[in-house]
Amino acid sequence: MSNKRIIKYDKNAKLPGDFNWETYVALHKDLTGFSEHKAKSHYLLFGINEHRQYKHANELSSNELSNSDSSTYKIITENSEDSYIYNSLWCHVHCNTPNLLNNNESFEKVAKYFSVIFTCDDINEGDELSSEYTVLKVNKTLSDIIQKKSVKDYLNEKNYDYDLLITMTY
Repeated sequence: MSNKRIIKYDKNAKLPGDFNWETYVALHKDLTGFSEHKAKSHYLLFGINEHRQYKHANELSSNELSNSDSSTYKIITENSEDSYIYNSLWCHVHCNTPNLLNNNESFEKVAKYFSVIFTCDDINEGDELSSEYTVLKVNKTLSDIIQKKSVKDYLNEKNYDYDLLITMTY
């Protein structure tokens, strides 16, 4: 089987009216050093299909934010230990490969200080996962900001306090 990447290019695709190429590049480390032309081309070729964010969270419209409700996630595993729940430091990690969650030294180090919540888009109930973490299944079409909002919604719905919520993608 070929590992070639298929690009679905829509020749009629247009940049959003509020597209800022500098913000787009700044939000995505893999685009560091891109020129304006290259950033715009990347968005039209890849970014649209990958649902990449092109503006900061405080620039999201109320319509974009309202598209995120509690139905944007499903709880796959849930840690209910007191030390996990009552930690005011939380870390949201989005991981496209769920098998990386088990016995991962990086996450174990983060978990010493933070209560870790994972969001994954390719995961199912019954997958063998560590009970040390809470894992939420999210729609893979959601932007990073909306994934983080799903975690905040989860924390708020559970009435878990948090002073700090950081996000990382693995």
